[in-house]
Amino acid sequence: MRLGPLSPLTGAHEAFDPRAAIQSECAIAAVSPPAAPDRIHENHSTQFPLSLLALLVDTPFDTENLPPLFDKTGQNAFHIPADIAKFGHDIQEERPGSPDSQTVELDRQYLDTVFVQGREYQKYAIDHRIYFGPIDDEEAERLDAEQQVFQRIFDNRLVFPPIRRLRRVLDCGHGAASWAIEVANRHPDCDVIGVDIAPHMSPDDVPDNLWLQVDDLNRSFTFPSNHFDLVHSRLLATGIHRTRWPSYIRDIVRVLKPGGWVQMVEVYHMVQSDNGAITDQHALRRWSRQYMRALDDRKDLRIGSKLKTSLLEAGLEEVDSNMIPLPLSAWSTDRRMRAIGQCNSDNIQQLLRSLALYPLTQRLHMSPENFESLVQQAQEEARDPSLKAYFPL
Repeated sequence: MRLGPLSPLTGAHEAFDPRAAIQSECAIAAVSPPAAPDRIHENHSTQFPLSLLALLVDTPFDTENLPPLFDKTGQNAFHIPADIAKFGHDIQEERPGSPDSQTVELDRQYLDTVFVQGREYQKYAIDHRIYFGPIDDEEAERLDAEQQVFQRIFDNRLVFPPIRRLRRVLDCGHGAASWAIEVANRHPDCDVIGVDIAPHMSPDDVPDNLWLQVDDLNRSFTFPSNHFDLVHSRLLATGIHRTRWPSYIRDIVRVLKPGGWVQMVEVYHMVQSDNGAITDQHALRRWSRQYMRALDDRKDLRIGSKLKTSLLEAGLEEVDSNMIPLPLSAWSTDRRMRAIGQCNSDNIQQLLRSLALYPLTQRLHMSPENFESLVQQAQEEARDPSLKAYFPL
């Protein structure tokens, strides 16, 4: 377990003003209105588009009358819930406006864990049916490797929007904090805040401008309005409740500054084939169906295909959404995508077991023997280049 000192979330919840007119521009990259959007994703002569869902929000909120984040003494001026805290590093000299103005003790319930077939899970997340994935060092290492896969897919771009100066970034569901750490390192003058329900995968050593906080994203945000330049939300379909998505998106819109952006990435875990070779009898397809059935009562694993509609319904315009086939192994004839598949292969071999272990054995009551057999067959098929398997990203 990799844990560090504690510190609170900042800000108090403010009601979203429905009277505020919202204008938006959305693309992989866009110039500020009124200029027309200018896409920067490249073709690379491949069928896999390089793009990420992004949203530029331009809102006429009354920023002059917002309550101050800190009082004149530098102390946090807002109420801090006692069950929310930050994991990170010791602060010798606090930066102006730093979330580290005071500390609170983290409730023990967030630290307790349970073991299933040798893998460690957060008891709080399991008991409250929030998240069913492991939170041990093995999973943290897998997430670090997965971040490198995404970096290859997006040509080493962490932040797609053309933001001249990043000052505040929110990473929703930071996991092992791989993305947040890279952003903080590349933008040392930017305050990066990561939020996750489980602190167990948070690394001990993080940049001085990164704060990792503990909270349930299924609850309303406690950050003030007009606060962040960028909100990053990636792979949260297995954590956000299906009924929470509309208010989750409204929370994101509320906390963005005028001209702020949101980047969202989700994976649809129903395995597809580029040549149609995978049928319902294949282990990969059976793995997908079982996994989705195990979570269907709480989660919407098809949310990725619905995000564009949801963002438009939230009052946002010009929402740009793209599907990227993510190869499960090195089967592509395109050199670049073959390298991505090769990089992703080890991640997929681990993912097929780690993501599905609790849902299939504990929620669907599959026997350990049947689970192991299914996973081993699915792993073999994922490596088979003739099946050309991929997850829609």
